[in-house]
Formats: sequence, C-alpha cells, structure tokens
Amino acid sequence: MSKKAILISANPNYGTGGDVNKHKEHADKFGKVFWPLIPPGDRDIKWAHDDIEKGYFYTSGTSKKIQYEFLIDKAGKISDFEFENHKRYIHEDREWLWKKPKCGYRYALLITNINKLTHEISLDKFTLARTNEPVKRVMNYVIVKDKISSRGS
Repeated sequence: MSKKAILISANPNYGTGGDVNKHKEHADKFGKVFWPLIPPGDRDIKWAHDDIEKGYFYTSGTSKKIQYEFLIDKAGKISDFEFENHKRYIHEDREWLWKKPKCGYRYALLITNINKLTHEISLDKFTLARTNEPVKRVMNYVIVKDKISSRGS
C-alpha cells in the first residue's frame, strides 16, 4: 500500500453533493460510490496518482477536521467510466456530471469503505507528499503522506 493518501475537502453546506454521510449511505447500499474532483487548474489532464489506495475527508464547512477515511477502488476521468455500467455507484446529486460531456475530463474516484474515524484529526497533522510541509488548507484535494497506519484510528 502506498505511503501517500488523498485528502479531499467535503462541504455539506453545499448540499448533498458535498455531504460525506449521504455518500456513505450510498456506498453502504451499493458497495461503492463515486466522488468527483476537479483536476488542477480545471484542465484536461491525466489522473497521476494510481498508486494511492486510501483517502480522507476534511469537512471544511463544519468541523474543519478530518473525520472520515475511505479506500479507493478505481480512479480516473469521468469519461473513463461508462455511465450505464457504473450508474448505481453515482449519487443522484452527482449524476449530472456524467450526463454533461464537457465534464468528462474531471476526475472520479470510485470509493468504498467510508468509515468515521474514532478521533477527529487536525488538518495540520498531515503533511504534503511533495514538500513535507504541514497542510494548511484544502480547496479541492491534496496528496499527503499517510500517517494513519490502521483503519479506524
């Protein structure tokens, strides 16, 4: 398993599209759920982090803490995932992304096992994978060094 992880900003104040609990319910029901991301600079570039298998949600709109972890089943561009074969994994508030061709360049993480952490973690406890600097903010996502060795920590 990679020593890196993805840290995603989730803001439930923007409706169910940013609500981790709603996505967890969907994943619990169907086994997996998609979480879309905007590529750096909102450009059409390849997903460059196939080695990352784990992630965390930073709830930016509420607690401002890392409260959830998850596993990544597959990642790529939205256009890499055939809608008909994957629609059961798409939360209803995110379905429009798959139906809008101009959004096909955006990233999609097919995630599973969304679990609430036993203890919330402060953002500055994670360091950026490239620079080893503490994470100060997460606007969309950042790649971090994974400092949590076991699930449910």
